[in-house]
Amino acid sequence: MSSTTQSLKITDPRSPFFLHPSDHPSVILTTVLLHGQTNYENWAKLMRNALKAKNKLDFILGNAIAPTDKASDEAYAWSLCNSMINSWIHNTIDPKLKSYIKCFETAKGLWDDLKE
Repeated sequence: MSSTTQSLKITDPRSPFFLHPSDHPSVILTTVLLHGQTNYENWAKLMRNALKAKNKLDFILGNAIAPTDKASDEAYAWSLCNSMINSWIHNTIDPKLKSYIKCFETAKGLWDDLKE
């Protein structure tokens, strides 16, 4: 992919790689904290809705897969978005639960682990 194409991809709000200037790792997507299985369904629904609004739902559904060429611009953009989503998810987890949560390289891995 040419750098011009990639540049359009990350600046196009319709692209899943687009990050708005107001997006940062400290953003809290929902005020409902995940406390465990007792409120997982409600929390997950709110998080899916928020991620959909930011065009990032495919990252937790497994449809936005890391590019195989790790040196590509697309892989870099994917990595930035994946890390941002991981932060957003962690921001909505009850601090008492955080010590029990494994570290995952992908937002999908973290999402799937929380589902269990």
